[in-house]
Amino acid sequence: MPLTDAKIKAAKATGKEYKLPDSEGLYLYVTAIGSKVWRARIRADGKDTTVTLGKYPAMRLAEARLARNEIARKIAAGEEIDSPRKRKRQGQTFRTVAEEWIAKHAEEWRERYIKTLRQRLEHDAYPAFGDMPIEEVTPEVVLKMLREIENRGSVVVAKKVLWHVQQITAYAYATLRIKADPVAGLTTNVLRRVKPGHFAAVTTREDAAFVIRAVRAYRGAPTVRLALEFLMLTFVRPGNVRAARWEDVDLRKKVWTIPADQMKMGKEHKVPLSRQALALLQEAEEWEDDTGLVFPPIRKRTDKIVMISDGTFGVALRAMGIPKDMMTAHGFRSMASSLLNEAGHSPDVIERQLAHAGKDQIRDIYNRTEYWKERVRLMQAWADMVDDLAMHS
Repeated sequence: MPLTDAKIKAAKATGKEYKLPDSEGLYLYVTAIGSKVWRARIRADGKDTTVTLGKYPAMRLAEARLARNEIARKIAAGEEIDSPRKRKRQGQTFRTVAEEWIAKHAEEWRERYIKTLRQRLEHDAYPAFGDMPIEEVTPEVVLKMLREIENRGSVVVAKKVLWHVQQITAYAYATLRIKADPVAGLTTNVLRRVKPGHFAAVTTREDAAFVIRAVRAYRGAPTVRLALEFLMLTFVRPGNVRAARWEDVDLRKKVWTIPADQMKMGKEHKVPLSRQALALLQEAEEWEDDTGLVFPPIRKRTDKIVMISDGTFGVALRAMGIPKDMMTAHGFRSMASSLLNEAGHSPDVIERQLAHAGKDQIRDIYNRTEYWKERVRLMQAWADMVDDLAMHS
């Protein structure tokens, strides 16, 4: 029996692909996640040709039948037509475009990162729309996949997969595979927010490596990149880095002293400077100006000294493709603390370097001097770990 509008509307996702036949080779293809696409199988000169006509409901039943008739006419007349098979041979499915995109970056990305990226695609994106022609990947299809990831409690993973999909469709657009990027406007706002209470931070070696490489590859304002990397190496509060002044840095003694009035607990705080931190400061000297700031903003007002704004770090992280609920500038503190504790470093030394106040104020004052040598070793170990993660994770 030919299809009816009621039967088409009633077709639901079953977790498997299936077809609803109409007439004369026309059928409705329903994907595993419920997307509906009109296709037609037309036989001419002893060969079968399958063509995609359009998506339902943008193309209604009557329009699909007319499109089927027009394609049949073209085939009979020997005219050139497009088809999913032809597009697939030319590498036009989402999966083949994605694999081509990965291959383009194979030399600059670490094997472990590529493996993780491909695992995410194979687990979520490929089953949902990997074999669909790239031009048929719509915001609705991608959003449905994201909802499935979100519903299993993996909001951060959903954001990462969305980021990968957007990079792939942007690549498809740039290489003229599609006339418009279908998911460029799809943002992480469509997903649930991570429960508030703490600054978002990455706490695994894999995610930390991703963030470290993203910061080092940042191509925005050079002083912002230097400030972010210095923040990552020192894991102080972001405001301390923005307000850092050359008069408080002793390159010879390898120490940065943060004045008491800039500290949360109102006590002066000393930060041992690793070799990597010192190298960053030497690079920052190229941008030294009359403000006295270690990391002056590129654009300055003439009437007063202005630091890098408190939102600049967040904007830079977002520009790197790092979602707000994955990592914040303040999150570098948690990232360092988590990985250093995991590596077996003394929790007391880590807490002292974080300038966290304990319940025993007298013990705090004693520990402040007791742990200096340990803190020097800790900061160098952390800087070395950052380098190692960037190179090998």
